[in-house]
Amino acid sequence: EIRALERISEEFAGDGSGSVFQVVVREPGGDVIDADGLNAVLAIEETIREEAGEILADDAAERPAVSSYLSPVVTGAQFAGQDPAQMAAGGDEAVDGFLSTALGQTPPDQVSLLQSLVSEGSDLEGGSAEAGLVLAFFTGGNESTEAFTRQIEIEQAIEQSLGEIDSEAEIRPFSVSLLQGGTDNLGAEVGRLFGMAAAIIVAILMIVYWMPVKGNATWTRVIRRAIANMAITMLAILLAIAMAQGLGYLLLQAGVINSFNPVTQIVPVLIIGLGVDYAIHLTSRYQEEVGSGSSVDEGMSRAVGTVGVTLFLATITTAIGFLTNVVSPVPALSDFGILTAIGIVVAFLLTLTFVPALRLLFDRRASEAHALPTDGMEASEGRVLPRLVEKTSILAENFAVATLVIALVAAGLGFWGFRSLNTEFSFTDFLPEDSPMIQTSEILAEEFGGGFGEQTQVLITAPEGESLATGAVHNALIDANGQLSEIDDVSVVDVGGQSIINASSPYNLIAQELMNPEGAPGVSAEAEGAGMGPDLTVAEDADLTSLYQALLEAKPEEAGAVVSMENGRVGAMLWDIQTTAGEDDAGGLRAALADAFANVEAVGATVVPTSQNIVGDVVIESLTSSQTSSLVVTILASTLVVMISFWFENRRPMLGVLTMLPVAMVVLWTYGLMYVFGIPFGPVTATLAALAVGIGVPYTIHIARRFEEDRKRFADLNEAIRSTTRHTGSALAGSALTTMAGFGILMTSSLTPFRQMGQITFFAIALAMLSAIAVLPAILYLWEGWHRKRSPAITDGGLELQPEPDTKG
Repeated sequence: EIRALERISEEFAGDGSGSVFQVVVREPGGDVIDADGLNAVLAIEETIREEAGEILADDAAERPAVSSYLSPVVTGAQFAGQDPAQMAAGGDEAVDGFLSTALGQTPPDQVSLLQSLVSEGSDLEGGSAEAGLVLAFFTGGNESTEAFTRQIEIEQAIEQSLGEIDSEAEIRPFSVSLLQGGTDNLGAEVGRLFGMAAAIIVAILMIVYWMPVKGNATWTRVIRRAIANMAITMLAILLAIAMAQGLGYLLLQAGVINSFNPVTQIVPVLIIGLGVDYAIHLTSRYQEEVGSGSSVDEGMSRAVGTVGVTLFLATITTAIGFLTNVVSPVPALSDFGILTAIGIVVAFLLTLTFVPALRLLFDRRASEAHALPTDGMEASEGRVLPRLVEKTSILAENFAVATLVIALVAAGLGFWGFRSLNTEFSFTDFLPEDSPMIQTSEILAEEFGGGFGEQTQVLITAPEGESLATGAVHNALIDANGQLSEIDDVSVVDVGGQSIINASSPYNLIAQELMNPEGAPGVSAEAEGAGMGPDLTVAEDADLTSLYQALLEAKPEEAGAVVSMENGRVGAMLWDIQTTAGEDDAGGLRAALADAFANVEAVGATVVPTSQNIVGDVVIESLTSSQTSSLVVTILASTLVVMISFWFENRRPMLGVLTMLPVAMVVLWTYGLMYVFGIPFGPVTATLAALAVGIGVPYTIHIARRFEEDRKRFADLNEAIRSTTRHTGSALAGSALTTMAGFGILMTSSLTPFRQMGQITFFAIALAMLSAIAVLPAILYLWEGWHRKRSPAITDGGLELQPEPDTKG
């Protein structure tokens, strides 16, 4: 479907019938078929013709460039030599009377069209309607980025001018271009969220980096050090964001990514959350080492050597998780995965280079001046947070089996919720819910059956090297065209009791030329030569190449929009149909169109119904079918990486599986909460598996690696678990609170995807912390206890109480 849209844009002149600019004139509880409504319509038309001159379609007898629900009044007055504005001065009754007279002289097909230009429940002949439409037909706008940008500028200028019209009625412009142009406000929204997240994280970092005032840790030194740690962390994050954006631009120029889009706008916020996490872990371990008596250089070397390995594994697994989006059916998600992976890698590199370098520069000088507040660092484990987190070790010591069973049951429920999630995707999600465009879109859907802005294309292509200009294909297309009027969401007009579809197609052009006495003689001659009957069918073996050539010569613009001919061969045709399916019924419309054109495929052609809404529906189907495989690939790939790491380090690959088990639970728990809170599965929430892995893996690896050290230090398994939760668990809790605050800001967004991202990230962080300090210690306790029962010599005499942290045992 996406490729079909691209081919339509490339091969068909003017990309079909151009675009429709709609203006809703609305007076809830009132009437827009009156003098004020006529004045509003006249002002709207004047504004559009003045502002949109370069893209406004040419006026034609069958379709004026601008028309409205009061067109019979306007054209009737002009035909009678009157000024429509003077008629409005005659009052409401004059307008109603003239409309009634004009409708009596209007052909039935046009009356049917006018009925569709007033809101449901209106009485057009009685001169009563709460809302009406003004339509303007624009050409082009899709041939290039520059043309599309220019069209948005013109339509925004029209929107501004329409807002200055003095009328009792609401005047609401709407178009796809205006809707897409509304995402320009996305940058401001992201900037606001980024600023708020940064401000809150700065405040929390000051708390996390705060040390007890004790001994040589004076108030001045503690404040200065907290500010310095916070500044170094934030500077590293800002550098990571800047470098990631720069590398992203280079990848854009190289064609690796498609664009910076609404989804990728959230990458800086992700880098803030994950980058802060990295810096807190490194800084906490460094201060712990220095507070225990190590020199500045020794402490940093040990911190980088231990935490650095953990962060490396976390970076690799997180990057793998986000890079699974590369195969996503949504190009924006693919770009998001690549840019996020780059940002995470850059943040990791800066954490292990830039942050230690700056910290060492400051601390070497402070150490030489005997101004390093080591007493405050030493006392950190006596603070409230470490003591509170240490209490969670009770679960591992006394209720390990029960904790694990409860966690597994919750994971099972989460998997059920995961399988029950609804999948939703809408471009309008990236606009504020109170956006005027969203409100107008809802009015069009509720009161005008979707309005006139929706176009659905059916692309018909010939097999490679063959042509569509055959009698068999032509007859099948005639049959398909007849079936279109029976599809509910295809717009039709009533002409003499017969439903005629609103569409641009080769069929319509041929029919118009043959029925028009002044039609091109070449087309009539070729049709007659091909033996075309009154129903426009021909012999199955007829060659219609000359007919299409004559049609392209007679009407190059109109025919070029629906017929693609190259080297004397008709390679593709287009049915550009006005539809009213909207996003909700796009899948049904796609299936109905495919059924209508089934006979065309039966004779060898390829048929692809497509539109922006159909593409969205296909995306939903693809996301639904790929979500399970993406989740499994992310978990398995991350588990393999962690297993390899633990095998090389201490020949215990099973520890990698145990470390990833709580992460898999976190993913399922979070999906379960999504189901409970009614958060659908979509392009943004589809990143949950990668996000949960990115957040959960560092937490569990920190715990697992610290436990590997502590189990060698302590003969008592309970003491080992307590030490792990006291030292590493408290750092995790501080990191989690900081990251939750940063991502929690997303929940204040007026954009649905960002708000949902904030919710699920908040859930994922909280659950990842819970799994790391409660579930994983229980697993490690059971596993280590089992090993010690099998090999009691591991702890003989308790002689391994204080080896170096990297000693193998």
